This record gives sequence, structure tokens and C-alpha cells, in this order.
Amino acid sequence: MCFFKQLLPVVFLLFLNGCVDVNMGFNLKDEQLDLRIQQSADSAKLGLNPNKKCEEKGGSLIKTSDGGSICEQSTQFSMAAWLSEGKVSFIDGSASTTQIRYMPISVKEVEEGTIKLVLDVNAFISELNKDSLPSDMPPPMKEAMLESLKRDAGNQGFHIAFTGEQIKETNGKVSNNGTTVTFYISMSDVIDPAHKQSPDNYTATIQTRSDKLLVPVTINGPEVENFISNELQNQLPRGWQAVVVMAEVSDGKVSMMSDCILNGTAHRITLPDERASKAALLQLHHQMLKDGMQWKKAKLTIKPEGSLRIEPLEWL
Repeated sequence: MCFFKQLLPVVFLLFLNGCVDVNMGFNLKDEQLDLRIQQSADSAKLGLNPNKKCEEKGGSLIKTSDGGSICEQSTQFSMAAWLSEGKVSFIDGSASTTQIRYMPISVKEVEEGTIKLVLDVNAFISELNKDSLPSDMPPPMKEAMLESLKRDAGNQGFHIAFTGEQIKETNGKVSNNGTTVTFYISMSDVIDPAHKQSPDNYTATIQTRSDKLLVPVTINGPEVENFISNELQNQLPRGWQAVVVMAEVSDGKVSMMSDCILNGTAHRITLPDERASKAALLQLHHQMLKDGMQWKKAKLTIKPEGSLRIEPLEWL
């Protein structure tokens, strides 16, 4: 993958012509960066193509209907290195030898399992602008060019996202499930930093790991399918849409209250023998504890196609 130092001069020229949109997604749990660069057909007229060697560098190239392209690439980073060096970095494997690329984003651990990120927006824009418009361009010409470029800027720019267990505090945009924050620097801000709308700094405090199940999870697989066919199917009416279980596990004991959803209406159900169901729930609870997803009370929704959704309600 090619980015800072190598890609930025090209990206800036494309920015100036409204041709590129860059999405960077850092998964803090898997320590993986997914990079997506979308360029329009206009860049070809300029002889600029940052996606030209996308596949050679291990990426996937997608042609778009407007004659442009999208390059999607993935690479790794090290959270330990971030904390040791105090800055965001990632592995660039595009060259013959692997290199580490750095970004103007500081990192520090505020407590165990929680980090604080600070993106220096001015430094980020300055890096992009380093070799942009000629310094000797007459001011009136420069101003006219900037105004023209800003009119065509649209919503393109840099979208830098970080996904963890929970976003605790930020001035960025948080996803609906509260696990991802995005720092957005528009093309207009890059073109005309003197009148930028982005803050001087984007900050985020992110919980990167937890010993609690903080958000709902869905499990699919043969274990769920076997449980439905062996323990539930014969006890439920034909055409059932879901089974909703309010469960509590404490000191190795299980309490359950179950409803069957039929034609959109909940009907209370009681199995003749709940031992197998309780044993299965205890086994699931134990495995989730081992995986760092503890809970005491939860809402479990079982669907006939073989899925189990677990929504935590109370923790140990």
C-alpha cells in the first residue's frame, strides 16, 4: 500500500480537481487497517491514477460506472507500537521492503484497555499542502483558483475511522452502535485551510477491549441450528418467527422466561424439560466469559433460520 510521502502529492492534485475520496478504517481489536480510495474518471484526463498499481500491491480494484475506480487494500498495525511511540502508524508493504508509515495522530493509554487519540488537523493538512500550489502564484490568480476548486469540492475528503469496543468521548462522528468514530477532513478544508471548518484537533477516547459484553452480538452456526432442531422445533407451533428468552445466570444457576413470536404476537411458552436448554445456556455463558464478554442478564432472540442474538441487560 502506498500512502504518506508517496501517495499524498498525487492525492492532493486529485483533490484539487474533485477526483478522489479516501476512507481509512482502523480496527483496534483486530489491528487491521482497511484503506479505500475512490477516484473519478476525471483523473485519467490529468494523467493521474493512484489506483494504477492497486492489484500489484495486493489490493482489489473495482471499476465504477462513471469510468473511475475504487481500490480496496488492507494492512496491519501494532497497538503496542502505537503506545510505545505515542503515534498512529501502519505497515506499508508496497515497497520491496516493508516500511512503517506515521500519521499526525498522537496516542496515549488513559487507563488499561482505553486510549486517547488526537489528530492534529493542521499538521495533516500541511502535509498534504506541502508541494501544492506554487508559492510565486499571483494572489488574485490563487484566490480565483481556490474559489473555483471549493465550488467543485462536494463531500469528498479524508474519512479516518477507528473501531473499538466503545467510544467514550469524542468530537468526531460516532456510529449508531457507539463503537466507531470518524474524523472527517473535507476537500474544501484541504484546498483552503485558512477557512477550514474542521476543528484544529479531532480527539477520541476509545475503549479498545472489555471484560463485558457491551453491545449485542449475533451467533450463527451448526450449534444454534442443532439446538433449534433438537430442543425447540417440536415444542413450537408451525410458522414461529422467533423465540425471545429473558435469561439470568448467577452462581451457576439459570433462570429463564421465554416467549414464542407467532404472527407478530408473543406467546409465553414453558418447555416440559428445561434442563437441556439451561445446560446449553450455561455452556454459552461460560464460553462468553472466557472470551471476555461477561453478562448477568440478557435478552436472547432465536430465529428459525439458525441465528441467536444476545443483548446484554445487566453485568456481573
